[in-house]
Amino acid sequence: PIGNIADISQRAKLTISSVDIIAAETVSRVRGLLAALKIKPPRIVSYRQANSLSQLVQIIGYLKKGRNVALVSDAGNPLIADPGSGLVREAIAHHIPIQVIPGGSAFLAALLLSGFNSQRFLFLGYFPRQSRRRRVVWRQLKTLDKKLVSTVIFYEAPSRILSMLDFLNGENDKLKVMVARELTKKFETVYRGTVASVKRQIKKEENLRGELTVVISLK
Repeated sequence: PIGNIADISQRAKLTISSVDIIAAETVSRVRGLLAALKIKPPRIVSYRQANSLSQLVQIIGYLKKGRNVALVSDAGNPLIADPGSGLVREAIAHHIPIQVIPGGSAFLAALLLSGFNSQRFLFLGYFPRQSRRRRVVWRQLKTLDKKLVSTVIFYEAPSRILSMLDFLNGENDKLKVMVARELTKKFETVYRGTVASVKRQIKKEENLRGELTVVISLK
């Protein structure tokens, strides 16, 4: 689940309760999820961005021996701004069957909340940190045909959100944006309006926590 544990599907619960091994982005978070769901944990191995290359060989080895392995990210679907693409490619190369257990993704939930065009959108993961890279990405976005892409979505960290909004406001002070945090959780919060007004709303927050999803209308 991306936030609220009640969002997890019955199929996801059945899957993680029946596999031989769980490959976890963060072992402690998966243990907490299993405990909350009252599922007896199978063997759990670490599979995160930092060790994905070294762990890939081990996990493929388990699969080739006929073990069932579930890849579980910290929140939301694996591979969406999370590790896993390399593991999937390697499994395909070894003709190992793969199944996807559908679940929530923060960027899709935020898109639907935004009220912006949800038919022609572009998700680009985390907003660039470096000013030069930000300018390059934004320059490319401005050249897009709005009939093909009219909404763009980024993830951002609380510590960088004001810097991101400052950049966007400097590029176009008429932009309409929506920032969502703690999606599907008890303290889910949504900020809407121009970049400047959203920045004012966020600056009022004393302790901003949780990954943020930023939806921008390019129209």
